[in-house]
Amino acid sequence: MAMNFTENIYQNGSMKSVENSGSIFEIEDILKTLDRPRTINIERNRSFDERSMSELSNCLSPRQFFKDPEYSAHVEHLESIYSPSRRSVFNSPRENGYFESHAMVADAWEALRRSMVHFRGQPVGTIAAVDHSVEKVNYDQVFVRDFVPSALAFLMNGEHEIVKNFLLKTLRLQSGEKRIDQFKLGEGVMPASFKVLHDPVRNNETLVADFGESAIGRVAPVDSGFWWIILLRAYTKHTGDSSLAELPECQKGMRLILSLCISEGFDTFPTLLCADGCSMIDRRMGVYGYPIEIQALFFMALRCALLLLKQDDGKELVDQIGVYGYPIEIQALFFMALRCALLLLKQDDGKELVDQIVNRLHALSFHMRSYFWLDSKQLNDIYRYKTEEYSHTAVNKFNVMPDSLLFFILELDKYEDV
Repeated sequence: MAMNFTENIYQNGSMKSVENSGSIFEIEDILKTLDRPRTINIERNRSFDERSMSELSNCLSPRQFFKDPEYSAHVEHLESIYSPSRRSVFNSPRENGYFESHAMVADAWEALRRSMVHFRGQPVGTIAAVDHSVEKVNYDQVFVRDFVPSALAFLMNGEHEIVKNFLLKTLRLQSGEKRIDQFKLGEGVMPASFKVLHDPVRNNETLVADFGESAIGRVAPVDSGFWWIILLRAYTKHTGDSSLAELPECQKGMRLILSLCISEGFDTFPTLLCADGCSMIDRRMGVYGYPIEIQALFFMALRCALLLLKQDDGKELVDQIGVYGYPIEIQALFFMALRCALLLLKQDDGKELVDQIVNRLHALSFHMRSYFWLDSKQLNDIYRYKTEEYSHTAVNKFNVMPDSLLFFILELDKYEDV
């Protein structure tokens, strides 16, 4: 019988409160963008990884990044333009903001606040859906993946507490023993979701996590750990405070997540293999077992961890980070997670892990550019592929079946020059 892992988290724990306020570094550019027509520019000759990998060596350490005088001056300038006003009540929206002037945005904030979940008086997330017309099933729980866009909205609105609480509570849930029937899950697995269980008799609240034992097919949430690292990076960058990411608990949590992804096995490519159903999208993309959203999460989690993990006690993990050419959405997540990890991991005690992340990112970016990139020429080549080719000279290396290409993919040719 499946077992639910429960974790009691007390308000008087050893975690120190981080109250530093921050500003949105890119808000000026965002506001300018809103006032001008949107244009579409497709750059096909240079990948995101190529543009940014060269910058990583100059900004691997968050502490070095924030000590830059030029950067500090830039932040002060932006703070003079835009700074979230302080609110005496947590549920009070920021006044006189650019976005709050729109009725649709105000309605969205009202709906978002109705979905907030509190644990022992503190906000810890938002439920998946507020819809009383359908059966709840598990939509009354806080999903790691689904909370991320809500968390970004809260950060942009200057409400950092709920994001910090979410990161710490899910980290505590990760640290407990996780079992489904008689099988023990990996130590680094993050929960797919959690809910607050109220006990009126004992007047107590407990967090109950779901690690896949209630999911359709009983599959583990591959993407949750990646989203957690990416959100930790977003929190660190927005608030300008690296103390949360530098907590020993957060450093250990990142290393545990990455250790599940970069261990050596039978893979011959740098992409990340995951079971069908684990990626949440559940749509086969011609790369069975490697959903693209998981690869994207994996990548970003690795990048974030590379920037957060200490090098002196995590070097081995850093060197192993990488992905294999499977569902592209997972590869993309993997890529982004790697980038975030690269910015979050501490350099002084995690050098080996950082080196592993860098090596894996190079291999992953090459693989994705070579085998996942679709344009008119690539589609035409695939359409003419021969199948069942053997030897190292095979053009159709992954034995792609041209007839399996979906009709809407072939329509991409129409937008090649948009």
